[in-house]
Amino acid sequence: MKDVNYQLDECPVQKILNLFQGKWNLRIIYELSKHESMRFGELKKAVLDISNTVLTSTLKALENQGLVLRQQRSEERRVGKECSVTC
Repeated sequence: MKDVNYQLDECPVQKILNLFQGKWNLRIIYELSKHESMRFGELKKAVLDISNTVLTSTLKALENQGLVLRQQRSEERRVGKECSVTC
């Protein structure tokens, strides 16, 4: 019989579940999917009870996984990042 851990590492469903693990991941992806892109402050207002630190770290993790695109935007008097879902 094969090792159960080995089978889970190879399972495509497990790989997808690993992408979405985390308390805030699905909520952030859901909010971003409703808009073409969102600024950090807009996303913070949409995802209640999340701290700036947790939102930032979660967005960075989702960006590293290729699920979220973060782009620097600069407009008159407003500089910041906009986020969007990649697919």
